[in-house]
Order: sequence, then structure tokens, then C-alpha cells
Amino acid sequence: MKDLQKILSILRKNSRTKISEMSKETGLQRTSIDIKLRHLKNSCIKRFVTLLDFRKLGYQERMIILLKTWETELPNMSPVNNMAKISGDYGIIIDCYFRKNEDALSYLESLERYCPRAHYVVEEIACEEFLTK
Repeated sequence: MKDLQKILSILRKNSRTKISEMSKETGLQRTSIDIKLRHLKNSCIKRFVTLLDFRKLGYQERMIILLKTWETELPNMSPVNNMAKISGDYGIIIDCYFRKNEDALSYLESLERYCPRAHYVVEEIACEEFLTK
């Protein structure tokens, strides 16, 4: 199990890490890592994804919005990066990206019937850190 955790930690940091590099870092043989990777791909790895720097793509505003609804179909999903049902007074939380502040405010107005409560993300402190150590 510890070997799998080591491999998962490496993959969480960089899913494109070569098996030879994993072998050096873990002390495991390449064939052993290959077998464990096939097992992980068939069990707990959903997909390999690319994490984007949205600011470099021109999306200068990020907003976390709480909505008083349980509906998961919103009128406009285009700025939504992540959506989750949550407990408490607000039923849905969405993580959105916008090119400029005016776009964010306009989107908030379109969600008015859901009593949105918005919070700008000022600085991201940690991202995708779980199981990386």
C-alpha cells in the first residue's frame, strides 16, 4: 500500500512522470511500477488532466459563488469550472472564471433568482495538493 501511495503522490505532482523517474524516486523496479500503474488505472485513476493557468489565458477574475438552490442545471454554465452540492443554507457552490470584472457582475445578475452569495478569489494558496506528499 505504501508503494501505491508513493506512486500516487508522484502522479499527483506530475502525471507525465516517466516510469524510470518513478523507479529512481521510489526504489521500485520499473516492471513493478508498470504493474501498479495498470492496477491504479483500472481502479482509482479516473483520468489524467491538465491544470491550466486561467490568468495566462486571459481570465483575470475568479469567483466562488454560493447558490440557494439544489438545481444543478443553471441558465449559463459557460464560466463554471467546478460545481458541487453542499450542506447548509446554500445548496450549490460554483467556481467560475471571467475575463473581466464586468463579466463576473453580469453573471451574478443572471443568477439573481438563486440568491447568489459571491466571493472573489484573491489568491490561491494551495491547488491540487491532496495526496502529493
